Amino acid sequence: MEPEDGAGNKRDLYFDTDCMALINSRWHLDKKSITITAPTMYFKKNMKLTPLAKSDKRGGAKWNKAYQALKHNRYENLKKATVGNLLLSLGALYILNIYYKNENYDLGRMGNGSIEFKNELGSSIFVTEFYQAQLLEWHVGGWQIKPIIGDDLESSIYIVKVSDRDYEILDYNMQLDLRWSEKNFEASDRIQNFLKQHPEYKGKTVKEICYAAGGEHLHKEIVSDIFVKGGTPEPLLQAVLNKHDGDIYPGEQEYSNEELDNELDRQWIQALVGQVRTKKLW
Repeated sequence: MEPEDGAGNKRDLYFDTDCMALINSRWHLDKKSITITAPTMYFKKNMKLTPLAKSDKRGGAKWNKAYQALKHNRYENLKKATVGNLLLSLGALYILNIYYKNENYDLGRMGNGSIEFKNELGSSIFVTEFYQAQLLEWHVGGWQIKPIIGDDLESSIYIVKVSDRDYEILDYNMQLDLRWSEKNFEASDRIQNFLKQHPEYKGKTVKEICYAAGGEHLHKEIVSDIFVKGGTPEPLLQAVLNKHDGDIYPGEQEYSNEELDNELDRQWIQALVGQVRTKKLW
């Protein structure tokens, strides 16, 4: 950045309207929340702070205005040296240090019991807000994050998520299940005869057609989940710094029917020769 004054002359950078404005535009630090949890603070309940709110405005946040006033006239402004402003300034430094450190953390695999993210990150006073994105549900069109009540992405400093690599494996196995289900659906004489007799069902969902043609039992025969359940490892969880630099997960990879069919054939052959533990499912 090379800012200029009103006359076109180069000037010094301003902490608030230059530096914090740039940081907030990228990382939304003015929205980031932390919570005071130190037992020696003796608050009636844990106190949530947003220390960098309005930090990109002229004069900056409340604690910064108090600091500037004390710096220029300590005697007149000593009353602004409050515990509240002290905690806000410490909290601002805490958040800035976290983003400056720029670290992500592996938390272990979901199947190994409860996953604990030590979100105090070395502080004996504060803990960070974090957004839980590890619970995924399949909906028509792709995976969606199952929301946790109280979580807020905008105010969260970290995001707990499935690693990108394990997400790609999960998504690929879901594509295999969808393709296998599609082939089961197309090959089912029961369903095809039903559609000939009931053309009004064409265009309805697989579930609706299966239930109408043979109930829940038929639906279970047609719809596959063996790849997601049997071929997906317990995913690795990570806590990643929330930089608002794109989607939490990579977009769904598109595979051609030929690619998926080749993989289905390969797994079918492996199952026939007893090379996979899921032989009984085939």
